[in-house]
Amino acid sequence: MKSCLYLIALVATFCIGGCSQADPEPDFSGIQDIPYTVQQFSGTTGGTTHVSIYPNPFFSHLTIEVHNPDNTPATIYVSDEKGKYSKKFEVHEGGGTSLFLDFSRMPKGVYICEVQQPGKVDRYRLVRAQ
Repeated sequence: MKSCLYLIALVATFCIGGCSQADPEPDFSGIQDIPYTVQQFSGTTGGTTHVSIYPNPFFSHLTIEVHNPDNTPATIYVSDEKGKYSKKFEVHEGGGTSLFLDFSRMPKGVYICEVQQPGKVDRYRLVRAQ
């Protein structure tokens, strides 16, 4: 019995001494203030609406292109992986729209891009590397 208690005390001491505190959670609250520019382009005629996101993984800048030949509205949300913080973009123009996002002040990690169109929702996993 004594050896069993001694073993439990030894394991508990090792766990307490060897355990380290986890890193603090990154602050994604700045996602609502991400600098961005929007550019319209033409050349998309007919076909279906599609989305291009590049590069992925990315370091500091990301491009989201929505090719929208039918003039259907699209809403783009970019959020942290948990969905706690998000930024909303509206796309109503026909042809195509490019969003250039600057993530240089945001922490590395996983982000989610959701593109909502009438009757369709697409989600993309974005990785900001460092």
